[in-house]
Amino acid sequence: MFRFRQLVLSLGIVLLVCGGWWAWRSSQPTLSDKEQIIANIEAIRVAVQEGSVSRIASFLDKDFTWSGTDKEELLKIMQGAFMRWRAVVANVTALRVEVNKNNAVATGKYSLAMRPAPKARPEVHLGNFTLYFEKRDGEWLITRADGGENKE
Repeated sequence: MFRFRQLVLSLGIVLLVCGGWWAWRSSQPTLSDKEQIIANIEAIRVAVQEGSVSRIASFLDKDFTWSGTDKEELLKIMQGAFMRWRAVVANVTALRVEVNKNNAVATGKYSLAMRPAPKARPEVHLGNFTLYFEKRDGEWLITRADGGENKE
């Protein structure tokens, strides 16, 4: 009898949580394609600050390239960089997004400030980027990236 009550109580809690989530989700407005892309870029910015290579990878198409570097190689480079650098602060400015059906282009400027050690002086990198997106199965993925650091 006790196990049955536990099962019913557990099932009730699960249904309550799922019902609450469903009610919350249905009340949220659907983002436009442009808003989804902007949200993805913001999520990538946060992932860079957190050093989450796997989170960044989730926004890249399997055939992604950047200046001749494929997705797998880029992720290895990022993993090494995140192991070396601490206290990364990433910012995106001057963001422009143009959507054309299932393709989109986002351009903007970025800044990265990183420290190799806690008390070290931050190393700052500034640059421009262009991201090419394709919508696949309702999800916007980056297929190609161009740009890089501004050399002054």
